[in-house]
Amino acid sequence: MLEAASKSEPFWKSLCEVCSKHLGEPVQKSDFDSQGLPEHLRFRIELKDSQGKNIVVTRELETVQQAALTQVTNQQQETLQGAKTSQNNYPWQRQGVLQWDIPQLPEKVIELVGGVRMERYPSMVWRDSKASTILYDHPHLAEQQLRECWIRLAASNQRREIKSQIQYLPKWTQCGLWLSDSFNAAELSEFVSFLIARLAMVEVNWTKDTGRFEPCPRTLIDWEARCVGCVQKIGMAAGEVARWLQKFAEAYYQVRRLKEKVPKPIWEQSKDIRVQLDGLMDPAHALHTPWVYIKDLPRFLSAMAIRIEKLQLGGFQKDQQLDHGPMQSSSDFLKRIAKLESQLAFSKHNSKWFPDGILLEYRWMIEEYRVSVHAQKLGTRMSVSPKRLEKLQQQLDT
Repeated sequence: MLEAASKSEPFWKSLCEVCSKHLGEPVQKSDFDSQGLPEHLRFRIELKDSQGKNIVVTRELETVQQAALTQVTNQQQETLQGAKTSQNNYPWQRQGVLQWDIPQLPEKVIELVGGVRMERYPSMVWRDSKASTILYDHPHLAEQQLRECWIRLAASNQRREIKSQIQYLPKWTQCGLWLSDSFNAAELSEFVSFLIARLAMVEVNWTKDTGRFEPCPRTLIDWEARCVGCVQKIGMAAGEVARWLQKFAEAYYQVRRLKEKVPKPIWEQSKDIRVQLDGLMDPAHALHTPWVYIKDLPRFLSAMAIRIEKLQLGGFQKDQQLDHGPMQSSSDFLKRIAKLESQLAFSKHNSKWFPDGILLEYRWMIEEYRVSVHAQKLGTRMSVSPKRLEKLQQQLDT
């Protein structure tokens, strides 16, 4: 019965369509109660080792995932130097890279793992101020780690030029004071260095405001091409970052000043504001968030400042009523991220999942939603509504 369904659709969607046609009335995913299934109708799952012996036999997926994580952790521990996790020797493998010298890093390779042919994804990992090649089991993890290493390598190679730009940024000292309880001097300098290096040599189409990273370059030719005229590129990037940094630092200082006036019991209750603030001030934005969204951070912080002012006047309960919709969406987003990070390919590396595609759009539309709720006068960069957020959720579910 399911053969006619599209192979690109998830199983549950195809099943709902077939059942709907058979019964003559709509069948939804929520109509299926997996908890009420008799034990003998639930999937029996066997996890085997490379010799084909059972490690665990169960009907609980979480039990299998935990056993698999333990097995992989015991057998495939990477060294602190990012040692290779493959039995094969590839010409592109490197240790302690300070400058890109790989003619071409392939997007994937096929390896035998436990007698099964599996796709693995070459990337790089940053350890002790150097990059080393590594094989990951998930393409998203490989891409985000490769992008991070490219940015770090670019910042390291152009350290002197970037440093000379930073020391002459307008109001640099003042910005450091405004941001001092989130970034110390060294952290702020590194954060800005990564932003400049990224706009100059990695996210080269940042002026187009696409909202998505281009695929990370993987060849020596790409590296050399991006190094051409890098002094001029760094100057342009520094100018863009300088204009943004003053707005960012001043907006954060307003939040910082206002939150210090909020009575401690109310601030401790306002966990969602504190979680939101931590998310907006995450240093990882410099490596894993497209510039079009980073540019909006000052506006998001200004909206938060307005919200905190209203919190002082209207009280905690009124604030929670206003923020009910955004809070639900934010909770949903965090659950999706946690679920993605629980995948074996991520959890064994203890890696964070930085969103891209629809999930990335969803993450920042939630911030726009909060602007529309708490500080409508600031305006939003994109049209936002509960229906648009619900539509994104449906797209993520398919």
